[in-house]
Amino acid sequence: CNPRAKMRRLLLTLLWTSLLFPLPADAGKKMPVPAIVETLHADGKLNDIQMAAALIKAIETVSSSERVPVVLWIAEYSRLGGDANTARKWLEAALKESKKEVHRQNANLGLALIGASTTLNALTIESLEAIHPNSGFPSQNASRYFYLHQAYIERGDAETAQGHKVRSLGFAASNPNLLMTIQRQ
Repeated sequence: CNPRAKMRRLLLTLLWTSLLFPLPADAGKKMPVPAIVETLHADGKLNDIQMAAALIKAIETVSSSERVPVVLWIAEYSRLGGDANTARKWLEAALKESKKEVHRQNANLGLALIGASTTLNALTIESLEAIHPNSGFPSQNASRYFYLHQAYIERGDAETAQGHKVRSLGFAASNPNLLMTIQRQ
């Protein structure tokens, strides 16, 4: 078969797939940061575990539309603070409560990051690559691309690994502790 015919078939397949299985309306949309998270973060005096604790205290006061995003931030600050079990609990709660695809993707990314911290198997790597970057918080994307950097180094693909390292450092710029950790590796 000639290459043009193959390309035409591929494009038609992709077109039909997108028509038959459209993405949810919020897929790939960037999640806004809840006001309580911005307020606590702007203070700059709390470490990751303290941020998670402050958000847990505030969870009852947030609007119903901000509840799942706050839960996701609690999970992320717990993960960053080294408490994977608490992070997993909040991520699972977010998956149960979430009605938006962007929230489900964020929770799945968080769970993949917890898994990647112990083992970089094929399923974890696939999850890290499949979830849209807009679904992740900057710290999640920094960790995601750091783990992908490690995975591609192990595969012997230095060029792709370097691209992931650059992305990781770019996302980590918003979190000085995470940036230092990534730079040391």
